[in-house]
Amino acid sequence: MLPTDDINSKVFTFTEESAIADNFDEFGYEQKNFIQNLGSLYYFFPYFCICLIVLLLLKLISMLGCSRPQKWYQQLKAYLFWNFLLRFTLEAYLELHLSATINVANLLFTWNSGDWIGALTSILVTVIVNAFPFALGIFYHRNFERVSDEGF
Repeated sequence: MLPTDDINSKVFTFTEESAIADNFDEFGYEQKNFIQNLGSLYYFFPYFCICLIVLLLLKLISMLGCSRPQKWYQQLKAYLFWNFLLRFTLEAYLELHLSATINVANLLFTWNSGDWIGALTSILVTVIVNAFPFALGIFYHRNFERVSDEGF
């Protein structure tokens, strides 16, 4: 969706690397770096963080008694957490996991901004992606009696 090669070349510097194996190269994982392998998905993280900040600001403004920001807050909250977040997680889970695992297996901490930012974000994403199924299982276990409720 985004011209990530142009954006990445202007924002980051990367160490030149080749794919782990020809099979990975054929499926679009030409690099070992998390940022380069994710492409457009990497830039959805800042978008989501900005939306969370706007959501927080709307919540603070609505606490002052303004009704319109309260309405915007409810709409943005429903969009972020029940449409965007769930859809993004379902659509990108395998891509995130595979890109993060490739980078974690080949961590490269150099002075190049793309290398160390890619390494740090891949470690963070690896922890989150691997913990997600367990957290989801614990959540459903604690709320098992509410599973039959349509609203839940």
